[in-house]
Amino acid sequence: MSSQTTSSEAEPGGGGTGGTTTSTTIKETPSTVFTEQLISDYVEYLKVDCSLEKTHFAESIEEMLTKLDEFCGLVDMIRGDTTLCLYKTMPEIEVKASEMQRLFVKIDQLEELVTIVSKNVSLMEEQVNKAEAKMGSFSGIKKMITSLVSPKHSAARNKSQDQYHPPEIFNTSDFFPKQS
Repeated sequence: MSSQTTSSEAEPGGGGTGGTTTSTTIKETPSTVFTEQLISDYVEYLKVDCSLEKTHFAESIEEMLTKLDEFCGLVDMIRGDTTLCLYKTMPEIEVKASEMQRLFVKIDQLEELVTIVSKNVSLMEEQVNKAEAKMGSFSGIKKMITSLVSPKHSAARNKSQDQYHPPEIFNTSDFFPKQS
């Protein structure tokens, strides 16, 4: 920095002619140079370039807005799925559930029928076994030969002695009513 000289003229009595001259001179000293250098360094230090941060901030905001838009789309999709589920799918499920209840009742009836048929078949099988034991189990050829040789009147007599009384078995109309 160069030395500065300031001069001013002052007139006695307020006029501008003649008078005294004052002069102030600031000399460059090492401390003033250092101070001015320090001041300029601080000025440079305090200058902030925010353009890079501003760009990053704007990009972050743009990215957040994009994610927010995607989130809103996802919420709308979930809301639509929920609406579909509540107003369309749930009533269909309720209808199917009532159909399943009717099907379960039919399955229970069929299980009951199978149990009764199984008991009746066991009873019939027992009677067949008793009849075979009483009549004697012959082979087919032996039966044919004996029926040709033996007199017919003894067969009539045996029929009168051993009459077959069929057991009461299930009636299908009890389980499968006629549909009109």
